[in-house]
This record gives sequence, C-alpha cells and structure tokens, in this order.
Amino acid sequence: MPIPNATTISNNELFLLASTASQDEDPLSFLNLDVPLPGIYDWNFGDSDLNFFEPLNTNVGNGAEPDFGASSWFDTNAGMGLTNGVTLVPNKTPGDPGTGGTESESIHGQPHEIPDGQPDDSPWPHIYKPKTPDANVNLPTVFSSAAPPLVPPDDQILETARNTMITLVEHSHHGIWPSVEIGNFPSVQILTTCANLYHRHFHDWMPILNKEVFRMDQAPPMLLMGMAAIGSMYSRDGTQKLGSPLNELVRRGVLFIRENDRRFMFETNLIQASLLQSYYGMFCGSQKLFQQSESNRGMLITACKRMHLLRPGLSAVDEVKKRTPFPAPLDLERAVAEDDRRRRLGWGIYLLDTQLACLLNLPAQLSLTDIAAPLPTAGPEPTTPSSQPIESPASASSANPLLFSRVLEALLSEGRLSQPLSDLGYSIVAHTLYRLCLDAAAVQSLFSTPPSPSRYGLAFPPNIKHHPQALLDQLASHTFHSAASPTSLLLSCAALAYHAHLQFARVGFLERVKIAAGKSGTAASREAARVTLSEWINSDVVAARNIFAHAAMLRCLLWRFTFDTPPEVVWTFDAALCMWAVLRFSNNPIAMTGMPGPVVSWSESAAVDEWVKLGGGLIVQGLGNIGGLSISSLLQGFADRLDVLSWGLASQYRKVLLSLIQEST
Repeated sequence: MPIPNATTISNNELFLLASTASQDEDPLSFLNLDVPLPGIYDWNFGDSDLNFFEPLNTNVGNGAEPDFGASSWFDTNAGMGLTNGVTLVPNKTPGDPGTGGTESESIHGQPHEIPDGQPDDSPWPHIYKPKTPDANVNLPTVFSSAAPPLVPPDDQILETARNTMITLVEHSHHGIWPSVEIGNFPSVQILTTCANLYHRHFHDWMPILNKEVFRMDQAPPMLLMGMAAIGSMYSRDGTQKLGSPLNELVRRGVLFIRENDRRFMFETNLIQASLLQSYYGMFCGSQKLFQQSESNRGMLITACKRMHLLRPGLSAVDEVKKRTPFPAPLDLERAVAEDDRRRRLGWGIYLLDTQLACLLNLPAQLSLTDIAAPLPTAGPEPTTPSSQPIESPASASSANPLLFSRVLEALLSEGRLSQPLSDLGYSIVAHTLYRLCLDAAAVQSLFSTPPSPSRYGLAFPPNIKHHPQALLDQLASHTFHSAASPTSLLLSCAALAYHAHLQFARVGFLERVKIAAGKSGTAASREAARVTLSEWINSDVVAARNIFAHAAMLRCLLWRFTFDTPPEVVWTFDAALCMWAVLRFSNNPIAMTGMPGPVVSWSESAAVDEWVKLGGGLIVQGLGNIGGLSISSLLQGFADRLDVLSWGLASQYRKVLLSLIQEST
C-alpha cells in the first residue's frame, strides 16, 4: 500500500485520516458531516503514576528545564509548521466546497460542515463555524487619555504585573511539552496486540466501534493509540506500563489538533479518541490523569450536543436521500454505517457521563432532555421471554425505533418496555434509572426528615407511577435471568440494582462510610463519620441488614461473573466498605452464630428478604457463616480480588482495604 508524500498532506489530515491509503473514493465526502458547530482519590496516597512517562523517556533529564524556544517539532522561522516544510494547518479558502476542501477529501481527514440550517453569522452564541485556520493575535496600537478617576495614583496595576503578563504571553506561544524519545515508541506488533486486547476485553463494555466492520488497517491513528492505551491495561507481560504514557500522548495530540485548528474541534475521530482517553484516565489509578479526564468530560458533553449525536437534525441517510431519490445501495449502506458510528459515539459519551455519576458521585452533565435518539434494540426477534412484567409482548415485534424519552415514559408510567432492547440499551436504561434515584436523593438530603421504613424510600413526583429503584430491581432480574449468556452490559443492570441499595437505603450512608475509611478530611471528620455510622446502623437495624445483604449479593455477583471492566473495581470496593462498616459499627452481631439461615448468592431470594426483616443466621457464598466472620478475613478477600483486576484504580483501593485490615488487627 503506497504511503502518500508527506509534503502533500496537511498535518492535521495526516493525524486524522482513516488510513494512509487514498481517500478519493469516499462516497460520503459530499455530506459534510464532521465540522464544528459553533476529590475522588483523597485517600492520602500519592499519585501511582507520577513517573508514567518513563517508558517513552518524555521527562527532561537531570532536572533541566525544557527548551521551549527550540523545540524540534516546530520551524520557528516559518511560523506554525513542521521542520520538513509541511504546514500544520490545511490551506483552505472560504470559496472552496464545505470548508475549503475538495469532494475527494475524506470526512475522516478534513473538517466538514454539519447541515444544521444555521447561517455562518448566526447571532446565537453556541453556533461556531470557523471557515479558516485560527489567525494570529494582533494587538492594536491603543492610545488612551483616561480620566484621573479611572487611574487613581494610590492603586494602579504595577509595571511588574504587566511584565509578568508579557512573559506569560511569550511562554504560552511556545511548545509546552518536552520532546518524546520516539525510538521508544511501541512497535507495530505491540500496538496491534494492545488493540486486540482492547477488542477482547473492553469493546463489549463500551461498543463505540462497530466490531463487525472495523479494520485496524483503515482506522484513524489517534483512535488506534487510544485503543492501544486501554488494551495495554489487560496485558500481563509488562506492556501495561505503556498505557499511561500512550494515554497522555493521545490527550496531548487531541489538544494540539483542536487548538491548532478549531475547525477540527468536533471531528468525529478526534472525539472518539478523546472519549477513550477520558475513560482510561478515570479508572487508571492516576490522580493527575483523573483530574485531566474530569475536565475533558465537559468538552465531550459539548461535542455530543453540538454534533447532534443523540438528537435529530443530522442523518447521513437523510442527506443521501435529499441528493437523489434513488441512492445507490452502496452509498445508502455507507450512510447507514456513518449514522451508526455517530450514534454509538453519542451513547458512549452518555454512558461515561452517567457512570461517573453512578459510580463516583460526580453529577451528570448531559441533561436527559438533550437526548432524543432511539435506544439500541435487539432486532425483530425477541431475545427474552415475553412473560416478564417489565416487557410488554403486545408490540415486541414492532420495527419502530424506541425513542429514549418514550421508553422512560412507558417505564415510569406503565412499568413496561414495548419491545426488547439490546444489551447496550438495557444498560443505558439501568444507568438512567439509577441516575433518577441520585437526583431524588440529592433533593431528599436537603430536608431533615426521618428515613422511610419502605424498601424504596426515595420520594418521587406523583406522575411517576412506578418507583425508579423498583424498576431497576425488576430490570436486573429480567435481563440477567433471561439471558442465555450474561454479558458485561447485562451484568451492569444487576450490579447497579444491588449498588442502589447501598446508596439509597439510607441517603448519605455510602459517602459516610468512605469518609470513615479515610477518603478525605481530618481525623476529626473521620471520627465524626464513624460516630454517625454507629448511630445509624444501631438505630435502623433493618436498613443495616438490607445494605449488608445487597453488598454480599454484589460480591457474589462479581465473583461469579467477571469481565474485568472498570466499574467492577468500584463495585467491589463499595461492597467491601459497606460490609466492613456494618460489621465494624454494629453493637450487636449482624448475624447470629450457630443459627440456621438463608444463603446469600448473586440473586435476590425471598429467604434473604425475610432475614433482612427478622435477622438470624446468615451464610454468604464464598464467606461461610457471617456470625463467625472476622473483619480482617472479610477485607483480605476483597483485597485479594482487587489485586487481580487489571485497572490501576484497583491497586489504589486495595491500599485502603489493607489500611483497614491493619487497623482491625
């Protein structure tokens, strides 16, 4: 396959091309789809990846300062250009088609305009359609004879402050990162291995790519690097140490391309790579990368809304049909694939945003009202029994797409789904129901009302006929028991249902447990949290048993079905802390020794529900009789479990459990 001459390809296009093969035959180039529209780790442990650039030698040695002014990446005499004469920004003129490109340019390599019906000079502040590369900032010459009251003699900006501003401007217009030792960059074989590990272990959990048609030899390089970073986490031969530096290089590459030419701000391939980079940063165990990913989440949400990824108004299929009433089958097929690619990306961004709310208590940023897309369905053939109450068989064979808002309306008002969803669709619904509970819990925490004795104590408006947490329990039972082979996405439905009991049986309980375990605050706040937990647990024993039972179910579920996805780290850790708290701060044994009792497994049972109400003996699969279980042996089992999980956050949480073990002995 011939490699194009580097002098004929713009720098940004080189990064974003789907492949180095010729893109002249792309039938969708005329659609103009991809152009821009206008405290979690506070456990007193250091950043586990302070030196994560070492594998690529990206640190400046011997304490030397990086030479910003003579970076080998830039030709300072030619402005923003590479040393070999290739310009960083495509040379485009406003009169060219789209944003200056030709119809032969790929939508994966050039920015194109989204046909949203808004004029380029729209007065709305959120409409931004740059047509040319960013211009240099030219400060005009200004002479001002300000009136004396505006320049008081006793309170003026100092000359030293002005000089500091000038210094900042000068330094901010040079390269900010030291150069990378490219000789250490992983080989094609290593990159391919890591990308295959991504497909094997991570893709099913976050299916933003269509695995059936995806080819690595045609994929954008930036996306491949993000895939390789995540895939390296599942390596066991030392390759995992490449994950953090590769992830950081993706972040820097995305930032460089977006800031270098704002027309590429919402390029689909760039947003895909940025999503993977953010997901890695959230769960890799590095506080630095976590903070960067948390900041990047806002950009992803903005991209989802501006690109209409989960809203009507942009469809490649519609654009094809507008141009000809009888489109060629191949053109139509590729247009369908493009719509699918964008929809997958939108749901991936939504899941990341919602998972951070459900797992880490970071409030969701994408409003539910911003979503007007159909949920992924299971196809024309039902894949689950129609006798389940969560699903209505009357219209199960309907080919009409299920809009997200309509699904929620039917669930909350009627308690039913009109047709089966795909595994991704069920997971989206489960996360959304959990999120509704989070919103209700936030409102409830504002009032000093006694906890409800009901199993589902959160209050909702009267027009919500079916309690979201009850629906979550039903959805978990329906999806997991009816599946022939559970998947990681179906596992999330059950895990979220069990985790909801830890979170909402007593609003604020889980966060108090984390503070008591040393998450944040002073020794005084830690002790105050422990006193509060002791009062809660001993004043509401039924709620304490409910939390303990569901934490045990969550443990059994994760031990029985292991997919090694990032949320499994958080679910394992939270289950450990809740079981520890109930055992540690209960004045009386949570389960009686020597008494017969039900066996807790990975599914709900009437016998366990009876134990929650009345108490007595209790047996947990893999732990034995709870009456004789020591805190240290309980936590050691969880610590051993975290030790074998692939994501770096597991090692951070394991340190917390080991500190609690040391305290208990």
